[in-house]
Amino acid sequence: MSRLVRTALCAAFMITLGSRALGNCPCDADVVPPPNGDGTVGIQDVLCVGSCAGGNCACCGGGNCADVNCDGTSNSADQTAAQCMFNNSDPAMCCPKPELPAISKAGIVAAALLLLAAGGFVARRTMRPVA
Repeated sequence: MSRLVRTALCAAFMITLGSRALGNCPCDADVVPPPNGDGTVGIQDVLCVGSCAGGNCACCGGGNCADVNCDGTSNSADQTAAQCMFNNSDPAMCCPKPELPAISKAGIVAAALLLLAAGGFVARRTMRPVA
C-alpha cells in the first residue's frame, strides 16, 4: 500500500474518530421512515429507537441506524434522547456532548502523528534508488 493511500486512510479515520469523540453529533432521532426520516420526531421514531435498543433495528434500516446520541451503539441512552426530542426539547439538552479527559484529545493527535511517522519510515525503507 502506498504512503499516500496510508496517509489518506489515516486522515479519514482520525477525522471520523475526532468528530465523534469531540461531540460533533447531529442528535437526530428522526429515523422513520429510512433512511432519513420524515422531518419530525414522532411516536414511530421513539418506538423504533426503543426497538433498536432492544436489538431489532429493522424499522430504521438495520445496522446502527438508531444511534441518536452518536456514542457508537443503539441503547437505552438513545431511547432517552429520542423521548427528549419527541417532547420538543433542545437537541443540545437531549444529547449532551461527552466530556472527554484531556488525554483522549491528545491521544487522537498522538496516534495520528505516530501513524504518519510510521508510514514515512516504511516508505523510506522500501524505496529503491533510481538507476
